[in-house]
Amino acid sequence: LPHAVMSRSVRLLSSMADSFLRKHFCFLTLFLLGMEGSSPAHLQTQPQAPEDTFPPLWHLVPENIEDYPIRNHKTVINVWNYLERLGLYKILLKSSAKYFSGLGPNNVNNILWGLPLQHGWQYRSGRLADPFNSTGCGHMDRESLCISEFSWWACMNYYLAAIPFLGALDSDFFEELPNEVELMPPDKQREHFCLSTAECNTQIPKVMSAWRDFFKIFPKIQWSYHSIDNSEQA
Repeated sequence: LPHAVMSRSVRLLSSMADSFLRKHFCFLTLFLLGMEGSSPAHLQTQPQAPEDTFPPLWHLVPENIEDYPIRNHKTVINVWNYLERLGLYKILLKSSAKYFSGLGPNNVNNILWGLPLQHGWQYRSGRLADPFNSTGCGHMDRESLCISEFSWWACMNYYLAAIPFLGALDSDFFEELPNEVELMPPDKQREHFCLSTAECNTQIPKVMSAWRDFFKIFPKIQWSYHSIDNSEQA
């Protein structure tokens, strides 16, 4: 019964994500901008341990698509593993760093920081674990890096991690990749999650379109920085 309830919740989340991004895409951008107060640039000025500045285990996270395994000529990413899902954010941050060079060194003012920092908080607080504890997924005494498809938080985060990454991929935001990228399905409820650009464009076309548009903005942001610099020099 609990799994049946969670299955209905996941279907509802998919519908909510589609509706939200179509109606409130500008608000998402403002949310990311508002999260600047949680960026490493801000956190480094606060009295806290250095390891708390970044998401947990940040130093272990893949930062290039080439860091993921290749199977059958496809780059395969297990988005149900905390490190591999967090790696999607790290790749987005690294790929977008050049567009934020005018905001300070080391990419610490990148507006995308809000997403991995939130995901790190979800992991640290146990929100990505199996809420029924029937599988051990996500529980520190068993499979601590596992992300449960039965976690409401994990499913919602899927639409703020995997889908943005695929949208960026579909917008040619990254440099040319040698292999097609495919996301691994969860053990259960496979039908609720699209796993490739082709599949997501079929299942949630408006959401994918919104994320493609979002990542096409970045080159224009870079251009405006250069324009400001040139006008000041003139």
